[in-house]
Amino acid sequence: MVVRCVDVAEHLGVKKPSVSRAVKELSKSGHLVKNADGTLSLTELGLQFAEQIYMNPLLFVGTALFVLLLIVVCVVLKAWHIANENPVKSIKSE
Repeated sequence: MVVRCVDVAEHLGVKKPSVSRAVKELSKSGHLVKNADGTLSLTELGLQFAEQIYMNPLLFVGTALFVLLLIVVCVVLKAWHIANENPVKSIKSE
C-alpha cells in the first residue's frame, strides 16, 4: 500500500505540517522511512511495534464502565453533600 503524508493527514483530519513533524520523529526513531518519491514505509521495527499495540476491545468496555461508575459516584457524593448541607446557607446564597 502506497501512503503519502497528505493521505495520512486527510485520514486523521489534521494538517500536513503535523504529519510531517510526526514522520520526522518516527524516522529518527527508526520506525518509518520516507522514500525518495514521497511515500512512507514502515521499517521492520515499525511493523513490530504496530503488531504489539493491538488493543483488546474489552479494554474499551472496561474503561467505559469505569467512567460510568466514576460519574455515578460523583453524582451520589454531590447529592449527599447537598442533602446534608445547612439549609440556611442555601437560602443566604439565593
